[in-house]
Amino acid sequence: MDKQTGLAVRLVVIISALLVGANLLLGMVLMANSSASMKTLMSNRMLDISNTAADMLNGDELEKLTAEDKGTPEYQRVNDTLAYFQDNIELKYIYCITDKGDGNFVFSVDPTIEDPGVFGEPVVYTDALFKASNGTPAVDDKPYTDEWGSFYSSYSPVFDSKGHVAGIVAVDFDAAWYDWQITKQALVIFFGCFVAVIIGILLIVIMSRRMRKMITSDINEQAHKMI
Repeated sequence: MDKQTGLAVRLVVIISALLVGANLLLGMVLMANSSASMKTLMSNRMLDISNTAADMLNGDELEKLTAEDKGTPEYQRVNDTLAYFQDNIELKYIYCITDKGDGNFVFSVDPTIEDPGVFGEPVVYTDALFKASNGTPAVDDKPYTDEWGSFYSSYSPVFDSKGHVAGIVAVDFDAAWYDWQITKQALVIFFGCFVAVIIGILLIVIMSRRMRKMITSDINEQAHKMI
């Protein structure tokens, strides 16, 4: 009879352990899917900002701007449009980029008040930036680093009246902030699964003890009747 008791308890423990393991596996899958979904949502949000800013700019005016045009009405219209996004949306930097060809890109209009990118100064090349230069908005998959910090950026082309890319609007988001938004979502799921696992383990212990007591009680009752 003792062997039957032990077998029953072990069976309950094994089944419960399998359920806990399944819960852990489900948690890992949820974390992976959540991180991917969060990254997609953030990328779309970044593109919404850069696309909207790009649509508000006049490509014919933008492509003609030079460093000497600073202070002119055309230059100021571009600067003020970008500054509006800079002041009212949670982003690090927003600015325009000019494609010089052969994978070379330089700053154009930058509304940043303190330490802006100098007109004509080289910009760090990324695959997303190159894609935007060919007419397709894109977001960096990996962060890049320049003298201002580490960023994920979205890039949207600005078209002229002939449909050609006249410039590119870049929107920078701090890499640490971006990564933390994704990590934070994964941590919420992790702690939820962790609590579920702890509760599952406690239930296993409680169930095992109750099962043992019930079986032991039945055995003692049967033995008493036999006497």
